[in-house]
Amino acid sequence: WKSNHIVDALLSGTLIGLGLWTKNALLPAVTFWFAFLFWGWLRKRISLKALIVACLACGVVATPWYLRNLIEAHLLMPATAWTDQAAPNLSNLLVFLTHPENFGFTGWLILIGIVLALIQVVHSWRTTDRELLLLVFTLPYFAFWWILASYDRRFLLYFLPILVVLAAGYGVKIWGRIPTNYHRSLGWLL
Repeated sequence: WKSNHIVDALLSGTLIGLGLWTKNALLPAVTFWFAFLFWGWLRKRISLKALIVACLACGVVATPWYLRNLIEAHLLMPATAWTDQAAPNLSNLLVFLTHPENFGFTGWLILIGIVLALIQVVHSWRTTDRELLLLVFTLPYFAFWWILASYDRRFLLYFLPILVVLAAGYGVKIWGRIPTNYHRSLGWLL
C-alpha cells in the first residue's frame, strides 16, 4: 500500500496463502484482503501489476492445500462452527465490555479504539490507510463471529491481536497529548 513494490505484493500474497494453510478461518480474510488491494488500485496506490502478483502468489501457495482437501476429504473445508448455537444478542455485541473475565480493561481500550478508528475513517477516509486496513481485517470477522459463532469467545482470538494494535495506536496518541509531568502519576495508576 505504501511502496507499491512487486516484492511487497509477492510477500503479501504468499503470507495470506500460508495463512490459509494454517487455518480455514482465514478464508473470509482473503476477500477482505482482495477488497483492500482493489481499493488501493482504484485509489492508484497499488498498480494493477502488484495486485495481480499478490493474487497469483496467494493462489499458488493456497491452492494445493484446498485441492488436497477436495481430493482426500471431498470437501474444501470441514464444518467446524455450529452456527445453530450462535447468540447474536446485545451482550455478545458488546463482548469486550460484558465479559471482563476474558478481556478486562483491555476490552474497554479495544472498544474505544474501534470507535475512534471509525470516526477517523468517516471524517478523513482518504488519509486513514492504517485504520482502514485494521478495520477491514477485524470488523467483518467480528460480524461473522457475532452472527454465526458467538457461542464461543475463543473465535475472537483470530482477530483480537489486530484490535489490540488498533487500541494501542490510539493509546500512544492519547498518551502523547498528556503533559509529561503527569506521565509518572498516570503510569502508577495504570
